[in-house]
Amino acid sequence: MTLSKIGRRTALGAVGTGLVLAAVLATSGTASAAIGRGHVEVCSNGNFASYLKWYDEDYQVQGRSATVPEGTCQTFAVPANNILAELYGIWNTQPDQSFLVGGADESTDSPATLIRAKGTTTNPWFTVQTWGTDPTPPYMPR
Repeated sequence: MTLSKIGRRTALGAVGTGLVLAAVLATSGTASAAIGRGHVEVCSNGNFASYLKWYDEDYQVQGRSATVPEGTCQTFAVPANNILAELYGIWNTQPDQSFLVGGADESTDSPATLIRAKGTTTNPWFTVQTWGTDPTPPYMPR
């Protein structure tokens, strides 16, 4: 039995779609496993370096993460009693000064989280992705 041209194209298209979907799910699962519950990965995808400042339940500063250089990512454990992480960017022309990009709720019980600093020093923004039990991470712009 032979498949018609249209039947072969449809079958190949379905296989291709399945492979793409499998690759997306495998990548999502790998990212989640690499980050881990109670951890945050920060990626400086803008034209500036960035870092996180940690706050406790009383909104008292509990410290900060290491600086993540432009074009790189680093993973950090969420400190105990932490409920908020604010993302800061570092000015390119004044590296001793920083600016607030935005904040995200984080705790040691939080699912794996990926925070991407984006944009430029004059127009910064960020995205947050979390992984819980759902194998496909949601895209949540802030």
